[in-house]
Amino acid sequence: MTPFSNDDLKVFIQALFERYSLGKLEIKEGSIKLHERCIAFEGKGERMRKDHHFAIPYASTTWGVISPKSILHATSASNLSWMINGQALGKTDTLIHIGSHSDQATSLHANKEMLKAWTHERLPSAPAERYEDFKAHYDKNYQAEIARGLFLDEVSIGHYVPSEETGYMKLKLQPISSPSFSFDAEETPAPVMGR
Repeated sequence: MTPFSNDDLKVFIQALFERYSLGKLEIKEGSIKLHERCIAFEGKGERMRKDHHFAIPYASTTWGVISPKSILHATSASNLSWMINGQALGKTDTLIHIGSHSDQATSLHANKEMLKAWTHERLPSAPAERYEDFKAHYDKNYQAEIARGLFLDEVSIGHYVPSEETGYMKLKLQPISSPSFSFDAEETPAPVMGR
């Protein structure tokens, strides 16, 4: 499995802070960690004198797509705790609660190469006599995911924008390597809660 790089996660974190109008964030070098259910890092917000600990609990309902549930912070890593839906517990503060399934959520999307590694990760353990069957099955999974339109050749950030054709929200993917990540002006801002 190919993980997201530190740079991918850094751009994603900064995009989330921009998306939810949380101010500027200075991320401590080398502090970003991708865990099974959260992204953890250290940094300073605009009115913070020293580094604080942050966590972004996330949901991942399909291969290689991370959707944040909330952005949390605490003065120490041991104080960071949250419920399954991302709401803060104990001495943890909620900067923004997004929820488990929000059509306003900004999501991080693996690239096609990473997706192939995820969908084919069990192929090396396939029995020799059934290798081709297993490969066909994993190839089918990969093609089905590609057909959903959630993946580009590059790691990307997804967010929903109103579709002029249908009037419904439509997922827009923007490569993480874009010089500056920005949201469309016509996008309806998500409500800021728990601040």
